[in-house]
Parts: sequence; C-alpha cells; structure tokens
Amino acid sequence: MKYIGLIAGLGLAVFAGMQAQTVKAADTDYDVNVTGGGINLTQTPPDITFPSISVSNLATASDLLTATSDPGKIRVEDFRGTGTGWTLSATVSALKAGEHELANSNIEFSGANDLQATLMSNPDSATVSETSPTYSPQALTAGQLTPIWTATASEPGMGVNQVSLTSINLSLIAQNNVFAGDYHGTITWTLDPTVAEPAGDSNG
Repeated sequence: MKYIGLIAGLGLAVFAGMQAQTVKAADTDYDVNVTGGGINLTQTPPDITFPSISVSNLATASDLLTATSDPGKIRVEDFRGTGTGWTLSATVSALKAGEHELANSNIEFSGANDLQATLMSNPDSATVSETSPTYSPQALTAGQLTPIWTATASEPGMGVNQVSLTSINLSLIAQNNVFAGDYHGTITWTLDPTVAEPAGDSNG
C-alpha cells in the first residue's frame, strides 16, 4: 500500500511540474476588410388599378376606393455599412383625364415590415435587417413630396429592408363638377441616402 501511495504521489508531482512548464509561445493576428457598397430602391408597387365609381356617387358623397390589383412590396437595400440612415419619399401627381382633374384626392399605402424577406440574389441566406425602420402609412397628396419611410440612428435600416403592402386606398372628395373618363396619375419614388428632418424643424 505504501508503494502505491508513493507512485501516485510521484505521478501527481510530475504532472504538476509539466503544468508549470506550459508557456505561451506566440500570438497570430487575423484581419478581414469589409467593403461598403451602395444603397438602392429595388422594389416598388406595380401599376395600381382601382374599381370604377359613378359620377352620381362622387357628386353626392366622398368615397374610399381600395385597389383591386396586387399591392406589392417596397424594398430598400442599404449595403453602405455606415448606419447613417436614409429617407424614402413619394410624390403623386393629380388624377387627370385629359384636361379634367379629380380634385383633392389622396392615396395611402398600408402595410408592415416583412421580417421574412430574403435577398433576391441569394434567397437561402441574409434575412431582412433587424434594424429596419418601422413603416407607418402616410397619405400622399398631389404635388407634395412626402417622406413615407425613414431610417434613423435608432433604426438605421442597414442591409435589406422590406414592407409587404396589404392595401392601397384612394380617397376621393365629393365634387359636383365631375367629368366621366379614365383618370390617370403617377407616383414617383425618391430614395435619399440621408435622414430627412421632421417637418417644421429648423436650425435657425
């Protein structure tokens, strides 16, 4: 029994000595350069179709028409890697049929952030940005540039940002002097790689 204890004790002493001799030999650094890219508006709603409305209806009451076409998506891809934010705005033209116009109309896009969106070029990777700015519907009035989606410091909108639209509504104000016809308007989308100041803000 004494021999066994002696051998065990010697083994522990040798192991302790080996541990004491362990030293850090060297460090190896490693680096990778991540290069920034661009920012683009890659998807907007397709052409929009609304149901018909009669002259008699519009002459007697205001109405809200919901598009019968697929509302589509809005998609911004920001690969700059700066986190400086951006602003997506839209301008809608007046609804006209020749020289005639449907006055005081506005259009609104309802929807929500799509957290399941993936890159079109690589659908098996990169999901939508967790920093995507919250989308809130805004009514667009003819001739006015209206910010509808803004990425800020708290929600910088880096990477892929997508809104799945659920409905597009056209608000028409009652008016007596309505001419029959096919009325047409255009929505122009503008992506600004900076953050728009809230309306009314001024530095001097």
